[in-house]
Amino acid sequence: MITAGGNVISDSSPTRVTMAFLGMLQAGLVLSQEKPLEALLRRPRLWFVTVLVNQRIMTWFLWHLTVMVGLAHLVLALNARVLLAGLWWATRSLWALVLLALTGVVVLVMGRFETPRADDRPAPPVWKPIDAAMCVIAGLAVIASVDVVGGERRDLVVAAVAGSGDVDVRGGGARSVAS
Repeated sequence: MITAGGNVISDSSPTRVTMAFLGMLQAGLVLSQEKPLEALLRRPRLWFVTVLVNQRIMTWFLWHLTVMVGLAHLVLALNARVLLAGLWWATRSLWALVLLALTGVVVLVMGRFETPRADDRPAPPVWKPIDAAMCVIAGLAVIASVDVVGGERRDLVVAAVAGSGDVDVRGGGARSVAS
């Protein structure tokens, strides 16, 4: 289901019906276990752990692959080829536990950014976010029209200024984002 670099046929780019079937299978498996899972989650401690993990679910999602790749590089750097040979399957539970522990440490460090402090400042006037969105859209239009990747450096500057959201499109000059 996952495409490797040199594959001619890919299930994920563009998405094929097999990926949709995989998603339906996974959803069906979870739904088939709905009653037993509900009974299990009636236990207060397990429900507490579920809520605790879900408070930082985006942090878990965003960092788990980074930790996994780092752990894989560490294993390769230690020249632990035996882990990559016949014992590979036998070490999967150990791998999962180490990955879970390391990701947990990263979540403890990075998770605080998922719950920002309350912002007591008043909301900006309605026109400011609309104006900023229009500037971003204009910047994307410039990027698309001037082919920044293959264009000159001047085109990159024009696209960056237009896409920054700091340009006053009404002709009043540049303004600060904080204003």
